[in-house]
Amino acid sequence: MTTLPAPQSIVVDPAAATVVFLRPSGYAGSVKHIIMDQNGRFLGENWGWTYFAVKMPPGQYTFVAWSEGTPALQAVVEAGKVYYVEVSIVMGGWSPRSRLFALGPRAEHWNELPAWLARSEMLVPNEASGQAELAERGAETNVVVAKGLRNWANYDAEARDKRSLTPADGLSVPVR
Repeated sequence: MTTLPAPQSIVVDPAAATVVFLRPSGYAGSVKHIIMDQNGRFLGENWGWTYFAVKMPPGQYTFVAWSEGTPALQAVVEAGKVYYVEVSIVMGGWSPRSRLFALGPRAEHWNELPAWLARSEMLVPNEASGQAELAERGAETNVVVAKGLRNWANYDAEARDKRSLTPADGLSVPVR
């Protein structure tokens, strides 16, 4: 991950969805959590008060955070839209746990998004380096992804609602 001295504008891509992962807190700020998709594709890492954006082909995804508890979020994304995911941190039994929440117009913290982005540093993922790290971890990566998918399957309706991005959550213009 590269920290940018000044954030770049998030550009809407008419051929892809843009998903922004935002960690709007300094709590356990030095602890990095890897975010990947259901196939073990490295998307990026978050630490305190950071965010990163990833271009994704339109479709359905399950995002998994590599942390104690292995949370998951399901997303159905469309091209030409920007989606936001809140990476929330809570105390775990042994280390900080991340939680992934849909951050769209229906979300509890939606109105805080502009201030969160303004306060946070933008990161740029190095997908090749991150993917190489996941490949080095081999079977462990597969176990984490499988656990995240099982967790998603076991969420109740309320938990799934908070952890689901729908096409309606996407915006044609990024939040500033």
